[in-house]
Amino acid sequence: IGTGSDAVAYLRHAGNLSVDPPSIAANSNNTQNILLADIMSGDQIFLTPPSNLEAGLVLVGASTLIGSVDITLRNTTGTAINGIARNWYYFVVR
Repeated sequence: IGTGSDAVAYLRHAGNLSVDPPSIAANSNNTQNILLADIMSGDQIFLTPPSNLEAGLVLVGASTLIGSVDITLRNTTGTAINGIARNWYYFVVR
């Protein structure tokens, strides 16, 4: 994708990833580890949360590990939120 020094090495994976947030306390973060085959530490992952994600939950960030990804969500409300499992779209570049 791209050319020269701005080129991305290559698209490694794309698809849907099931994310099931646990109960997250008011005004706090939670990091969840989700298995994802063939991913390497240092890969770049881009996530798109579903449009029906619980109001108040926001994606803080994600980092790749060998065979999994850590996804951090923040509850921006004043009460706990217990999210339900939903499919997120992702793609990974290496």
